[in-house]
Amino acid sequence: MATLQPTTRHACSCAIEGSYRPRWWTVLAAQLTAAAVYVVAVPIGGVDLSARSGESTVTIDIGLIMSVSLIAGVAAVLWLMALRRLTARPDRNWAVTAGIVLLLSLTGPAGATSVAAGIALACMHLGFAGVLAAGSLPLHRAQLRRL
Repeated sequence: MATLQPTTRHACSCAIEGSYRPRWWTVLAAQLTAAAVYVVAVPIGGVDLSARSGESTVTIDIGLIMSVSLIAGVAAVLWLMALRRLTARPDRNWAVTAGIVLLLSLTGPAGATSVAAGIALACMHLGFAGVLAAGSLPLHRAQLRRL
């Protein structure tokens, strides 16, 4: 008679269960998503992408988008790696933290100088966060069966 061994739940950071390596490519994919929104909005759509910062107005260009998204993406992956070492439910804790950071980051588009710029910036923030979350959090087989 065969005995069933209990399955262990792994908090993994990639599509293959049990692998603990972070998916650094998600940072690049999230950056490219933000850059794609910029290309559609600015060169193609002709939107003046600028936002108010205190008394001054900041023009948002591709260099600023790529550098800020790189810093934010690396920080997010490092935070997930730290949570995986320090907490019992790292993916849930990371998702909650990421959601709070996303809500706070959306105050930037609220200061846009036009409605079109605000929409483009909000799409940039949401696209970046969505790609980063989809690439960083695991999708276990049990979750796939529920879909």
